Amino acid sequence: MKKYDAEVAAGIASRTNRRSSGRPLGFNEAVEAEIDAVLEANDTTTYREAAGQCGIPKSTLHKYATKDMDFRCLGQAVRPMPSEANRGRVLRAAPRAARNF
Repeated sequence: MKKYDAEVAAGIASRTNRRSSGRPLGFNEAVEAEIDAVLEANDTTTYREAAGQCGIPKSTLHKYATKDMDFRCLGQAVRPMPSEANRGRVLRAAPRAARNF
């Protein structure tokens, strides 16, 4: 009987005491420093551009930057209120939108 099966049978199995698969973690200080240097060099660098410069997949870079390094996308920034002229155009085009202004 395997160790985990024995733990299940004994009722003491949990995820915290399971062995890892042995695959090494990709995120370390060197990778963090490289990502930080690339993203801090230019505030408008996209994850696609940064991933190309770092030589890692875009999804992996996004995971490291947002989860492990506390970066965030610029697209999540709070947008400013529209100007008076733009508000007038919106209200003329969609009167029900007046509730939002």
